[in-house]
Amino acid sequence: MKTNALIRLGLLLSVTMLVAAGCGGSDDAEETKATPLTEITGTSGATVNLDGTWKSPCVFDSEKSEYWLDVYTKTGGSIAFTSTNHAVGDCVSMPVFQMAGVASVTKGAEGTIIWWSDYMGTVTNPATIPDDAVATTATVSLSAITMTILNSLFEPILNGMGTCGKTDWTVDVPVNILNCTDFVESKSWKEYWAVVDDVTPMELYTGEMYDMSDNLLPYVIGYFDPMTKQ
Repeated sequence: MKTNALIRLGLLLSVTMLVAAGCGGSDDAEETKATPLTEITGTSGATVNLDGTWKSPCVFDSEKSEYWLDVYTKTGGSIAFTSTNHAVGDCVSMPVFQMAGVASVTKGAEGTIIWWSDYMGTVTNPATIPDDAVATTATVSLSAITMTILNSLFEPILNGMGTCGKTDWTVDVPVNILNCTDFVESKSWKEYWAVVDDVTPMELYTGEMYDMSDNLLPYVIGYFDPMTKQ
């Protein structure tokens, strides 16, 4: 999920964080298996167990002039996550709102990673990562998600818009947004995961990029802001 990712699960990855999944790269057989994603092939070629806590850096969204911090706790085929929006770059002070939820993750096909840079497009793989390193297809399905306002300045904005059909948003009170299309455009989507497993701490990269026709680009991974194993 991009904390982008999961993931980045995000208000919207901006305030509408969860993006409807494209259809590129899947097949019926893959969908039917629905194998829980518990292990994937790391960039070293070894099998990596994903259980544990993964944390993003404090990521700046230049379009929104805001900061995000994501934490995922993975157990078996499920993930509990938080995605917190901050007004300043330490991702500690001045939190604005937080999304928290639970999702299941199933495993699909593997394919050679295509590395991507927002500034340069496709780029060569990092020197420390083999040319044939693979990414794993992950299908993420939300089962629960809430949003909590953490700053009173955000209350009148959501209440004034009648967001999720509510005019009583209140600081520190979680609101179930699983069925609120203002925020959750899709409860299930597909993305690609890659783990760099020969560094300490291990790094988790995710990719969910679309072409101009909204087709998901197979095995494209953004080479920036990885989550790290805690």
